[in-house]
Amino acid sequence: MRTHTGVFTLLTLFLVVTGFAGKAAAFSQTWTVVFIVGASLALTYLAVTPAMLHEKTATYLLHSNPKTRIVILSSVFGPILAGLAYWTVQAGSVEALPIFPAFLVIFYAWILLQAYFIAAPVTHVLVRIEDRLSGENFAKRIIRTLGIGVLVLPIVPLAYAVWLISTWLGGTLPSVQLWAVGMILGMLVTLFLAVSWTWPAIRRGRPQAAVFAGGTYAVVWAYLLYRSTSILVSYLSQAQAGNALLDVGLMVVSIFGAMQTFARKTLNKADKRWSQTFPFLVFSFGAIYAVAQLYFIVQIPITRADLSIMVNATIFVSGLVTMMILIRRHVFAVSPPLQIANTEGSASNQPTRGNTTSTSRLSLLLGRLKPKKQDSPRDDDY
Repeated sequence: MRTHTGVFTLLTLFLVVTGFAGKAAAFSQTWTVVFIVGASLALTYLAVTPAMLHEKTATYLLHSNPKTRIVILSSVFGPILAGLAYWTVQAGSVEALPIFPAFLVIFYAWILLQAYFIAAPVTHVLVRIEDRLSGENFAKRIIRTLGIGVLVLPIVPLAYAVWLISTWLGGTLPSVQLWAVGMILGMLVTLFLAVSWTWPAIRRGRPQAAVFAGGTYAVVWAYLLYRSTSILVSYLSQAQAGNALLDVGLMVVSIFGAMQTFARKTLNKADKRWSQTFPFLVFSFGAIYAVAQLYFIVQIPITRADLSIMVNATIFVSGLVTMMILIRRHVFAVSPPLQIANTEGSASNQPTRGNTTSTSRLSLLLGRLKPKKQDSPRDDDY
């Protein structure tokens, strides 16, 4: 799989470099070149996906010599590239191709999950850190202090960033002030929920869970802050807001986050034939997402402010929900007793009832055994 990941990475970098270089050089066919190469890459992996269900073909694609794997991919990529180039010339433009709307649909579906894909690599690192934090006595107290600090302190730089952005955009404007208040309230509410879920785990001797919760909170809120700032700028300027380099960086991180989330996990599943198809589907849809993202950067940025606001607002809400689900699911997974925390009061009485039940069962058993004792000689029989 490393060979396919390397090929995908190189061609994705080629798309990014070509897009920015062509835009800087004002090359009129930049978007056409980006689309043809990127779409050919996506269709190549999509064509290879069903072939993975065949055992011999899967063996060649996954376990053969790297050169052999590259030759196989090239033999599929070449004809698709030539056919798509010819089709584009015949259609007159990329936008006239009937497959182009599908690229935009996949793009919007992807960005709804972008927060999850961006958080995936971070959460994997946090889980490793959490597993390595262990100790007793003094070390345990240090871990507890560290966990509480990581959980609570991220709101300080995030709130400062909100103040900087609001000052930069004009802190006296009512819309900017309303945005700043809304962001601070959102951060406080989500922090309260994260602390309320994590604090019982800290009290039960699992302070490491706070490291995961605090790290996820900080990373996802930094991403959400960028999206919410884009909403505000679009509203104030009535145009698309965004940073091309940052958008590309988020694109790359989310693609590899998706690869790490789906591709690696599915390789360990029991049904190898079906699980081996998922990495290639990730490569295919990742290439489509990269092409569509470069379309909005290179070819035709979103000029309608209402559309830009709607897209970023949808991403913001989905990212917020994703963050809370990630934190809650992990905290409850590493601390199963938290799932029955609401029944502690009744559970504390169960041992007493259990003892009573055991005593009554013992009395019943003795009662059943008592007649048998009458068969033994008694003092009255002598």
